Amino acid sequence: MVSIKSSTWAILLIQLVISCIAIISSVALVVAQAQSLDLNGLAMGPTLHSIFVCFLSFSLLGSSVLAMFGMLSKKPLLLLPIILISIIIFIFHSLLIIQWITSWILLKEKIYDIDLFIIIIGFLLVEFIFILAIYLQIRCYRILQ
Repeated sequence: MVSIKSSTWAILLIQLVISCIAIISSVALVVAQAQSLDLNGLAMGPTLHSIFVCFLSFSLLGSSVLAMFGMLSKKPLLLLPIILISIIIFIFHSLLIIQWITSWILLKEKIYDIDLFIIIIGFLLVEFIFILAIYLQIRCYRILQ
């Protein structure tokens, strides 16, 4: 049987990899937006949304490493940042899903295809993974106390 601690370690490693991927992609997006020009030739800057995603990915990386040190040294307070960041990312992702679905519902011509199904399943899978991560991290926090 798999223990709570080993499951939490697996989730922390997955979050570490996801945060590294998110940092690379969000920084690339911010840099591309900073170098882009609009149709009139004026320079455009990065959007606030992109900068926020970049900040979230950096904070997820830092809190993942901090949580790993907390798991090694059996200090439950070091797990609190990853729990809070995971909850913030879960809420942010949920709001993005709601915004995307409401904008799709308001379209006059709705397109039903396999891509839409895959996107919705992917969104739900990411939400489920974050719920599982939050649950395991809270359980591990209680065990380490």
